[in-house]
Amino acid sequence: MRRTRRDDGAMASDLELLTVGRISIDLYCDQVGADWHAARSFSKAVGGSPTNVAIATARLG
Repeated sequence: MRRTRRDDGAMASDLELLTVGRISIDLYCDQVGADWHAARSFSKAVGGSPTNVAIATARLG
């Protein structure tokens, strides 16, 4: 993850990977292709794959 300083002095991050959800519930952005900050609503579904992706990515470094 890259961190940069914003104009107001706060730190900002350029996320390369973000998984959102619980081990048993996935959250999907309803606005396909929207930037994370532009997301207005999410749908939930039974799942858990974001947890698997996050763990596998962390192990890969």
